[in-house]
Amino acid sequence: MIDLRKGDFRFQREPGRDGLPELAVSNGFDGIWDGRFAVRLEVSGGGAFTIGALGPEGRRQFAVCVPKAMPRAIEALPALRRNGEIVAVPGLGIAAEAELGVAFSATSRVAARLQEPVRQAD
Repeated sequence: MIDLRKGDFRFQREPGRDGLPELAVSNGFDGIWDGRFAVRLEVSGGGAFTIGALGPEGRRQFAVCVPKAMPRAIEALPALRRNGEIVAVPGLGIAAEAELGVAFSATSRVAARLQEPVRQAD
């Protein structure tokens, strides 16, 4: 969904859309989440993790960090969880605590595509 506010275009996932995937991941995972984010997980120890949408509860948990942002866009950001607890949300600048030995990144593929030059048809 494209939203125009105060002269700026803002992009977010359309309201009411279901189906955000939840992936079980482990050390060394390098892939695509929801077709929109390139994600990578490096863990110095072990453990089972999941990557899924931050969701409304997660957005409320970190609302102080993003008071002027678009709620649905925030809820659709990838979040790393361990045992159901949020460990990291790169889109909000929230990294895992150092003692966990976890490095999780999520890079928007949409933003990268928007920066590509337009291709002309022959």
